[in-house]
Amino acid sequence: MNGSHEPVLPELQPGGGYHLGYVSKGEEKESPEKTDPDFCELQGDKHAEKGNFERAIGEYKKAVRLDPNNADRIARLADAYVAVEQSSKAFDMYERALALDDGNAEAHVGMGDLAVKFAKSRAAVKSYERAVRSHPQRSFYRLKLAQALITIGVLDRAAEELAFAVEMDPNDAFYRFQLAEVYLMVDKTAEAVSEMERVVALAPHDEYYHIRLGAAYLRSGSPRQAVATFERAVKLRPENASYRNLLAYAYWNNGQQEQASRQFRIAGSLDPYDQDYLRRVQRYAGNNGNEPDIEGRVHAFQSGVSASGDACCRATFTDDSQRIEKNEGIS
Repeated sequence: MNGSHEPVLPELQPGGGYHLGYVSKGEEKESPEKTDPDFCELQGDKHAEKGNFERAIGEYKKAVRLDPNNADRIARLADAYVAVEQSSKAFDMYERALALDDGNAEAHVGMGDLAVKFAKSRAAVKSYERAVRSHPQRSFYRLKLAQALITIGVLDRAAEELAFAVEMDPNDAFYRFQLAEVYLMVDKTAEAVSEMERVVALAPHDEYYHIRLGAAYLRSGSPRQAVATFERAVKLRPENASYRNLLAYAYWNNGQQEQASRQFRIAGSLDPYDQDYLRRVQRYAGNNGNEPDIEGRVHAFQSGVSASGDACCRATFTDDSQRIEKNEGIS
């Protein structure tokens, strides 16, 4: 082959393959997605953060296959199943995680959330209690337990759990707000007012907190303070007809009939098609449905407040992500 310009093939290497300056197929390292459960879990987390839970499930399943005895990874997979409404699979994964580690608080919370979803409040209480026992310093677990206790009417203990949560996170306005609402439910009005005043101090720009503080003032027989509080709420949300109705009611109770009448008129112009309100007005008008006097309007609004008060308090504790759906076989 002297003088030939024919190409020279690379030398065949022992074990097969040619050495061309790169790793041969036989020497390739497997990618971390095939061997590293931490890598797979991290990828799943990234997908979950973006709301792509189907892809997150795929990555979490890989992590669980590579590390089948890790309860935390299994609970994370269960959480992803919950996000895509696959409750039965989530239930199975939570059970599997707890079989490996009965102290896994996140799995207990997940089981509790599923119980709430399917209106099994007592089962939810038991699950949240186990989570609290595992991590007694987690205020969020205390909140979950309190919410479940409220649904079965154990209000005094719910208040105790929320008081623990507030003690652990004293600057969390939401925890204090929840505690104040329970105090109102059990007629501890002075305690409710005290907590709501702290809530408003922590979150002065949240108009709903002002509304609830005003309601507590009315309950405590302090219409003057209620007026000032509702006025702040209306200033924050002047277009809200319900807030103006509450302000009008407080004005009336404070002997300020002219201001009450003005706020009722403004509220009516903001929301003229509130059929529930109009029915209450007609009930108390006593004049065949014609425009009632101010006293009729106050009675109409007061009847609506009284009828819906407890329901409004309880609705505060309803999480949209835990809505009641058809039982899919979870016991």
